[in-house]
Amino acid sequence: MRRDEAKSLLSSINKMKIKDGREEIIFVPSVYLEMCENALKDTNACYGAQNVYSKEKGAFTGEISALQVKDFGAKYVLVGHSERRTIFNEDGDFLNEKIKMILSAGLTPVLCVGEPLSERENKTYEAYLYKELKEAMSGVSIEDAKNIIYAYEPIWAIGTGKTAKIGEIKKTLEFLRNTLDYMYDGVKEDVHLLYGGSVNKENIDEIINTDHVDGVLVGGASLKVDDWERILNCEVK
Repeated sequence: MRRDEAKSLLSSINKMKIKDGREEIIFVPSVYLEMCENALKDTNACYGAQNVYSKEKGAFTGEISALQVKDFGAKYVLVGHSERRTIFNEDGDFLNEKIKMILSAGLTPVLCVGEPLSERENKTYEAYLYKELKEAMSGVSIEDAKNIIYAYEPIWAIGTGKTAKIGEIKKTLEFLRNTLDYMYDGVKEDVHLLYGGSVNKENIDEIINTDHVDGVLVGGASLKVDDWERILNCEVK
């Protein structure tokens, strides 16, 4: 998205009428953080960065730190998005460093986990997801674990137009909730789980009312103003 497009989208977000009690978080490229700081200051919308580096400071040309992101008013950071894992080869140990750095900066990580189609078809996706959680959360305290937001984004449903079946979403998020409760005894009711994977204005009502879904992580549909407003004002039963 170019600068003028981002400016236009943020202007439209400013004018949206959103139901009370809805929490809206917008993740933007770091170059647009200052634009968000100015455009969203009189709204209830929060914003975050799509990526940060794992170190607080040092000679890492081209990278941005969690503290630099915080300086521009961001409160959240995406971690472990499937594109970062596959294109940039970010593994569990590296993501673990990122999470700890984000937490130490006083920001909230939104940790993405998700399996490729082969793991789903082979029915080994639970072991795959457990490994992703275990690696990313190594050494993270129970209190910090409660403050992390967890997003399930099946890789095979990202940008493909394919959406996991409602039964698959429910079962997988229940597994993630129980796994976190196993890793951190007693957090089952405290963790927040999102579903992300071709969420759009047509399927949002069904997805948001699925057991264990506390919210959604929206991709392409968030770039269309009417679709985004419809998703934000979905019918929660």
